Amino acid sequence: MAPTFPDPAHIGHTLSLLVATGSDGICSVLLALGLLTRPAAAYVFAVLLTAWTFTHHFMFLGKGLEPKHGELIVRYICVSLALALLVREYSLDYQLFGKKAE
Repeated sequence: MAPTFPDPAHIGHTLSLLVATGSDGICSVLLALGLLTRPAAAYVFAVLLTAWTFTHHFMFLGKGLEPKHGELIVRYICVSLALALLVREYSLDYQLFGKKAE
């Protein structure tokens, strides 16, 4: 899969695949558990925004003006940005360690 994987940042196909796998595999599990929520969401946001900007936005519109699958990644980008900026009290990190700092 690596030789055909998109390389929008020109860092190599294999490294691009590893960066995307870290976002999809590791950070999504961290977000589901509520651990390292803000950094994980920021990483997912950066990877998704890069992927959409350089790869997926070309697929946003099909023939004519009917939307294809590109609107789903825009939703994911918005949700990951909201999680990176707004989540605090609801994360497991805050429940375990945040109250001690106050």
